[in-house]
Amino acid sequence: MTKQWETFRGQSGEPNEAWQAGNALINRKGLRHDPRPELEEDTELWRALLEKADDLDGNDPLGLFGALHGLRCLGASLTRVDGRVVLGHGRMSEAEYLEERNTWLLPHRENLVKMLGEI
Repeated sequence: MTKQWETFRGQSGEPNEAWQAGNALINRKGLRHDPRPELEEDTELWRALLEKADDLDGNDPLGLFGALHGLRCLGASLTRVDGRVVLGHGRMSEAEYLEERNTWLLPHRENLVKMLGEI
């Protein structure tokens, strides 16, 4: 048995956590969940939004899914205001949020507005 096999499958040959994590990344499973579940107040909104964005362009590294996932990792928030879902800076500084929003989200504005209206 090779060292690489033992690293990812263990001596028993059963998949271990490293193998499962690598397999999930390859298959993109698990990327649709909220990457900041400790920010519980909006995790369900993030799950719904990330699923929609992943369906749209999840394999595009410059797509809406990647932009939203990155902003959430940084601490962006989703809140309901007068029945609408609004994206905000959350735990990011407002300046950092605006810079990231302008760089990564504005090219996807039309799709983002539509998706926010659907969740």
